[in-house]
Amino acid sequence: MRLEIQVAPPFRFDFVASYLATSPSAIVETVIDGVYFRAFQAPGGVAVVRAAPLEDRLDISIDGPGADAAALDIASAIVSRAFGLDAPVPTDGEVARIAERDPAIGRLLHQYRGLRPLTIPDPFEATIWAILGQQVNIAFAARMKRALVDARGRRVHAFGRPHTLFPEPGQLATLTIDEARQLQISRQKASYVAAIARAVVDGQFNFASLRDLGDNAAIAALTTIRGVGQWTAEYVLLRGLGRQDVFPAGDAGQRAALRRLYGLSSDPDEREMRLRAKAWMPWRGLVAFYLWFALQRGDIGAGQATRSTKPSGTQNVSPSSARISTAGASD
Repeated sequence: MRLEIQVAPPFRFDFVASYLATSPSAIVETVIDGVYFRAFQAPGGVAVVRAAPLEDRLDISIDGPGADAAALDIASAIVSRAFGLDAPVPTDGEVARIAERDPAIGRLLHQYRGLRPLTIPDPFEATIWAILGQQVNIAFAARMKRALVDARGRRVHAFGRPHTLFPEPGQLATLTIDEARQLQISRQKASYVAAIARAVVDGQFNFASLRDLGDNAAIAALTTIRGVGQWTAEYVLLRGLGRQDVFPAGDAGQRAALRRLYGLSSDPDEREMRLRAKAWMPWRGLVAFYLWFALQRGDIGAGQATRSTKPSGTQNVSPSSARISTAGASD
């Protein structure tokens, strides 16, 4: 079963494929020969969505045991969320105004125009991914996520190859410390993951309800969860919900990117990050995503922008130790 989605310009599927093909967070979604695949739970069973570019459209098709009309509607919604198809984009005038305030960021906005902030379409998955990455480098975080998916995720064969779903809350609510240790997941992280999953299963927390909350209210709701701090909440809003003006200022990847972009002598601290980001409002989330993308592609190096004075109190964090936690992240 298939349908075509009309995509409003500007849209760059090549940027989407490039990001997801190398993103450490992309474990259950795959990009093969420029085509996107992701397994999901549909009313009739597990299905897999395939998305491929067709000029100004996307060709959406589904396969698998649960592939039916209802699943096709869900698949279309997943792709729209994942690719940010319904997200607003800055106008030429808005880009010009940001460029006047911050020429280096203005160049990024021009360079990547057509790339929306890509999301992990399930905010529960985005939260678990962020928690797994706390205080470890991103490559190790990716290994833990893959191990968790392999251990607890369901598998399906579709489009001629195997696919795996990210585990649902009910599958993670019973995660034990011993099993987690075998997956190289720490005792503390395992307790966070299981507790969040149980809260969802028991109806104590509803990730879907976050979509109806403003940014501050959603952050406040998320930080009531044990193991979720300010950075994790901001990350989930940006990468799990596609919020365009949320900036994870505690992110080490963002700090490293700005150090390189502005030619600073050390990584800016969180206070300086937030001060600089005011110039990008109301598109701070979009800029944050572009900075991650630029790092991933190797498009920014030291001193690409005019050197600027660094406020006192900044801390030096090596970009080689980028982490996804309140200590920082890179994806």
